[in-house]
Amino acid sequence: MLKHTSKLIATVTTATLLSSCGSESSTRTIEYSGLNQALSQVITLVVEPAATNFLNQTRQLDSLSNAFCSTTTEPNLLAVQNQWKATAKSWYELLPYNFGPMINDEVLPEYIFIDSLRLRGTNYTQTVRNDIDSMLAASNALTDTTFRNKNFQFVGLLATELAVFERASDHDKEIGNILSDFTTQSRKCQILQGYTGQLVARAENISNGWSSNYQNTGSSYRNLLLSGGLSQIAGEDSSSTSAKLITSTNEYMDYVHKRTIVNDVAVVSGYTWNLMLAGLESFERMVEGSAAGTTESFANILEKNAANDLTVIRNNIATTKTAISEQNATNFYAATLALDGNIKRELKDGLGIDVGLNFSDGD
Repeated sequence: MLKHTSKLIATVTTATLLSSCGSESSTRTIEYSGLNQALSQVITLVVEPAATNFLNQTRQLDSLSNAFCSTTTEPNLLAVQNQWKATAKSWYELLPYNFGPMINDEVLPEYIFIDSLRLRGTNYTQTVRNDIDSMLAASNALTDTTFRNKNFQFVGLLATELAVFERASDHDKEIGNILSDFTTQSRKCQILQGYTGQLVARAENISNGWSSNYQNTGSSYRNLLLSGGLSQIAGEDSSSTSAKLITSTNEYMDYVHKRTIVNDVAVVSGYTWNLMLAGLESFERMVEGSAAGTTESFANILEKNAANDLTVIRNNIATTKTAISEQNATNFYAATLALDGNIKRELKDGLGIDVGLNFSDGD
């Protein structure tokens, strides 16, 4: 555990707010030294690298898909399947941080073209299957434009998963039968390549936004966020870095348990629980700090100023990991519900973070 002697700084403000049902609650905002440094390191050592890794994994998926379509062998198909898993894992490492370049458009945000389930928890498996059947039966050319113009529910990780993990005609998952789909129908490869090409395009938009050019400003979202420069962009959410991290990770845990996503995510590939672990471990890295380069972390600040809160958070992370290892959905949902509450109370209050008037402290 990192040890620092930073001391609590100044000011405590108390505000009494009247809720819509007539009750009152007190919000105490305390600024702890080291918090800005910890926030900067979460962004630069956890969140932005997750966006970069997702881009790298999608590029590798696209490359392996092209290689497979040039030489349609079983080993090459298995390589594509394994890379899909690596790509989906990298997405779940990024998904808890669903803000900024992930939501570059209020109407059609980037993330929904990658993960259609995340929008409303709607499972579009049959919708995608029907679309694949229609494309296989048609004779029109399948081009980049075909896939770029598709609505969000017809592309992304789910569509790619269905293309490579099952036979279109009967959804059989035996590798030889999936391979025959590609060897007997050239359009199946065009479909796969269309899907992976769009994943790369979306991942590039997210990664480039984080690292180099957000909303055509010529500045990276990372720099704009950490410098307070987002307030200069018309219509941009200019809430603080701390508020964005608390709100987005809270929304992620809320999504996980309310949408009962283990019934819908990566079911065909059999990779559901691996993705649940990836999302949890990414959240844990936000709390504890990345192994590489962290000199200040949320955990370090909590240990000095709210040690009991840190213990509660760590215990519930451990409980969630146990539920994942046991593949126990009931316990998993209960544990992520507990973490949802921990983010809104122990983590937010223990770090002295103010997330604004619209944030609910209840479960």
